[in-house]
Amino acid sequence: MTQPETLLEITDLDVFYGDFQALFGVSMSVTRGCATALVGANGAGKTTLLRTIAGAQAASAGAVSYGGSDIIMSVTLAAARGRITTIAGPNGAGKSTLMKTLAGLLRPRLGQISIDGRDVTRLAPPQRALAGLGYVPQERNIFRNLTIGENLRIGFEFIHRKAPAKEFGVARDRVLDLFPDLAGRLDEVAGTLSGGQRQMLAMGSALITPDLHAVGDEEWGALLTRLVAALAPAAITTQTGAAQ
Repeated sequence: MTQPETLLEITDLDVFYGDFQALFGVSMSVTRGCATALVGANGAGKTTLLRTIAGAQAASAGAVSYGGSDIIMSVTLAAARGRITTIAGPNGAGKSTLMKTLAGLLRPRLGQISIDGRDVTRLAPPQRALAGLGYVPQERNIFRNLTIGENLRIGFEFIHRKAPAKEFGVARDRVLDLFPDLAGRLDEVAGTLSGGQRQMLAMGSALITPDLHAVGDEEWGALLTRLVAALAPAAITTQTGAAQ
């Protein structure tokens, strides 16, 4: 007898809204040709789960596969300290999936991810940040209702919560030297920035900790030349197009 084909599989899915955990440890599968219903009370997380499957909501941990196939397979990558590593490929090649896996938003089935020799494969995204990995997503990567200065402070204090104010000032000035478009505008609301300036702020918030390894997606391409300055130990970015 032919086994039913698994169309969609979800494993140990966690989703957070800020500090609130909306979904915890969700596992389910959908079989091709069968109707699958999610039943629950209002606020149970049904819509959140569907948004996560559709890609409109980022997962904090877990894995989603389609048709029983892995999205990326047998990837080996090393990012050297002081270098910028670029992953190039066409749309759909799995570049963003790889970035999310490195950041801890998706959980790999096999393999290991290490930062400075430390295995972080099973760590959640906040723990990976504390271990030295900063992630800049493609969208929603700044707090638009906060000022530019407050965005930078959050990026710094998440890693260095008890650091003196002088240390933050030095780190902030280093970022402003890299992105002078933000200088003199620290008290402005971040939502007033242009698209390119928002990317600068998002990068600056990740790179404000000098010993952080930074991981980012498409929008890094236009600003790579500025990142040559040794502000971060290593940076990994993606670029759409044919790999050379």
